[in-house]
Amino acid sequence: MDTLADRTADAKHGAVLDEQIMSMEIAAREALAIEADALLYGAPATLDDRLAAAWERNDGDAFAESLAEAQRLAVLDMPAGLRESAAAAETLQASVARTVELVRAGDLDAARANHRDASLPAFDAFAERNQAVEADSETFSEAASVGATAAAHSGERTVLLATLFALVLAAVCATAITRGVTRGVRTILDRLASLRDHDTADLAGGLAA
Repeated sequence: MDTLADRTADAKHGAVLDEQIMSMEIAAREALAIEADALLYGAPATLDDRLAAAWERNDGDAFAESLAEAQRLAVLDMPAGLRESAAAAETLQASVARTVELVRAGDLDAARANHRDASLPAFDAFAERNQAVEADSETFSEAASVGATAAAHSGERTVLLATLFALVLAAVCATAITRGVTRGVRTILDRLASLRDHDTADLAGGLAA
């Protein structure tokens, strides 16, 4: 049962870790979308709040928050992979900030060029590294799930064997009890027959005398 509990805990651990790694990519995609909005519609001050929500703080869903939780939960070789993802994300964050700066400066051509030549490649590099870590997380989680299933089946077999043993033991006990009762009943019946055939006749003879 301890093995089952351990495997189940590992499976849950892997699922939470996978969720955090995916949240990192979602946050990076959101930053890229904000950059595109700046190119299309300009970059008002509210854009800074949106970028802060993507990168820094957003009730646990911002990149930095998800990264911190993923680093806390990371197993195997994942810490190194997460460091690479974080470094690639920093490059993307700097490029998005540069695009917004160029938009606000009124240099849309340079902003579009930066988006095309720097931000998009930076995102691709980040996504490649992050998805490699996510694949490791999914492998860990799947292995834990398979282990939990195997442990559960093993536990079921143990319970089944214990139940069968109990049934066999009960049958043996019942048989022994039944034989004991049968022998007791046979003794009583023999005694009753003796009373009927002999003692009663002796009693009748005695009365007649």
